[in-house]
Amino acid sequence: MDLLSLESVIAAFENVDGLKVHIDSAMGTMDMITCLLSLFEGHATSVLVPLTVDLVLNWILNVYDRFG
Repeated sequence: MDLLSLESVIAAFENVDGLKVHIDSAMGTMDMITCLLSLFEGHATSVLVPLTVDLVLNWILNVYDRFG
């Protein structure tokens, strides 16, 4: 995550279709995977993209589960 800028994270979330329309609802897993893939594809030489996406998704789901 330290390879990402805040601007790139915001852009990835804004590029998910319909996300702005449903801002009050929870984001689906497939939308989250789409965002994470677009975030880490630019760093494919620095990280293993599938492994990184899996680890970050797992971390996000664990954090959300504790507060949900």
